[in-house]
Amino acid sequence: MNKDEVKSLFERHTKKNYKKSGIFLYRFPSENETVDKVEAFCYHGKTIEFVAPWGEKMLCEDGDYIARPLGGSPEDIYRIEKQIFNQTYTEIVT
Repeated sequence: MNKDEVKSLFERHTKKNYKKSGIFLYRFPSENETVDKVEAFCYHGKTIEFVAPWGEKMLCEDGDYIARPLGGSPEDIYRIEKQIFNQTYTEIVT
């Protein structure tokens, strides 16, 4: 997938499901005591490939998460592997 297709996938999912399953998440405080907040959803489908903002190829498999920093650019979309996501991110309750 190209960057625009991944961005469109992210936008469609969050607009369609924001109230029921679009989620805001936060990562546990890092070494410098900051908390990174991201908007993310669990991807379900065939494996897709796209390029992250820093130029690295991302393979997103069924169950992985597609995320972007809260308040970041719409183009700052990247993948978080399912196991890593489940170990390091926690839903923000609003």
